[in-house]
Amino acid sequence: MGEWLKKGSSVFLEGRLQTRTYDDSNGVKKWITEVVATDMEMLGKKGDSGGGTSEEAVPEDVPDAEGNDADLPF
Repeated sequence: MGEWLKKGSSVFLEGRLQTRTYDDSNGVKKWITEVVATDMEMLGKKGDSGGGTSEEAVPEDVPDAEGNDADLPF
């Protein structure tokens, strides 16, 4: 993915979450959750490496960054 994407690129990932535990150097148990992607789709206009999103790529029912979710059914 690092070859095709840059910081701030919009992508759609499909896969699963995987949680693991380990003990740090002080013996404290730590948890780590990873995304194990099985499919990736770059969003945005062709040729911009997914650097932005087009209006067609973002579903209308997804809240925006400011949390504007007035049109959600719940």
